Amino acid sequence: MTTTHLIRRLVLTGAIAVAVVGSGAAGGTGLAATPATSSAATSLWGAIAVSPATGHTGVSWNYPSATAAGTRARRECAAADCQVVVEVSNGCAALAQADNRALGWAARATLAAAETAAKRATRGAHPRIVAWVCS
Repeated sequence: MTTTHLIRRLVLTGAIAVAVVGSGAAGGTGLAATPATSSAATSLWGAIAVSPATGHTGVSWNYPSATAAGTRARRECAAADCQVVVEVSNGCAALAQADNRALGWAARATLAAAETAAKRATRGAHPRIVAWVCS
């Protein structure tokens, strides 16, 4: 078994309110990691990017590096201000948005766990999943 690499980043500023999950802290600015186990033999990366101005999202999966996954997710987002909010290796990540446009995201070992954590991280009513990726 290998260790799953889960990384979350708080990078959004501006029009959309944001929340970040990890180690029980919301609104942090550094990297937070949560180890989990996976049967994957190699590390493949996925990422989710979002535009603060438009709300457009982009996802990527099965890239050999976090940098490559982030680059592709920003390209898929198709807005000039797209920023990567979460990267994941050998796991899943989800992005949720509430009625007030607040965002929350999380990376976990399974999609169900990532979706649940992303919704809990969203500061606002009726959060719904707007993007997800497993890699």
